[in-house]
Amino acid sequence: VFFFSSRRRHTRYISVTGVQTCALPIYYLATSPNNADTARQIALNVLTGFKDQPLTDEELQRARNYTAGSFVIYLQSNANQADVYARSELFGKGYRAIDKYPDIIYRVRADQVLAVAEKYFADKYYALGMIKGKGASVDERE
Repeated sequence: VFFFSSRRRHTRYISVTGVQTCALPIYYLATSPNNADTARQIALNVLTGFKDQPLTDEELQRARNYTAGSFVIYLQSNANQADVYARSELFGKGYRAIDKYPDIIYRVRADQVLAVAEKYFADKYYALGMIKGKGASVDERE
């Protein structure tokens, strides 16, 4: 949802990708140095906006489709299947829980997303890392 919300409204400022590592979502924003402050504010506004208003039906359906589809694609390799099934067993869910995951995702409601955002998206406490280049040309960097 963060990806779609940011990209749809602000493509001239940023390129967005997201990664889920354990319980920590990481968002990578790429922009020109003169748009860095604007991109930072856009990211914060989008993330804290999840606390202020529920997702639209379209945003929720896109998020469901993306999450369920990405999961199914992830399970295409034997190594990833072994990883997911083993972790499910390790955490006490059992291997059968994996087969139910897409159905669970499609049952997520906008009010549930709002409740999670209100609980976990802190606008006072967050980590932000910015890497700024010196503006060197490609030839100068080699």
